Amino acid sequence: MMHKKLIKKEKTQLDDRTAAEYLQRHIAGSVNIPLEQLANRLDEFEQLERPIITYSSNGNRSEKAFAILKSNGINQVYNAGELSKVLLNLN
Repeated sequence: MMHKKLIKKEKTQLDDRTAAEYLQRHIAGSVNIPLEQLANRLDEFEQLERPIITYSSNGNRSEKAFAILKSNGINQVYNAGELSKVLLNLN
């Protein structure tokens, strides 16, 4: 489980669900890049100097997004897992 301080500090929240899922419910300020597009958009993350936090509907895709980012040398990445649990931790 991710520490609340990490969730609240300046970060990039990566919502790796589909655009339709994102429109239904998401964390304000999050970036929506569907998992199937992530590998082709890694350059968008390479220059970030703040943590990237992945989340998805049930945590499965966020784990895959986490693995893609880590395996491509992006080290400040954390998997928050399931969206509903992340939302609970933000309150």
